[in-house]
Amino acid sequence: GASALPPPLPGNLKIA
Repeated sequence: GASALPPPLPGNLKIA
């Protein structure tokens, strides 16, 4: 998901 937070998920946009 494209969340504003850095979640430990491989589905994010590596915002972390």
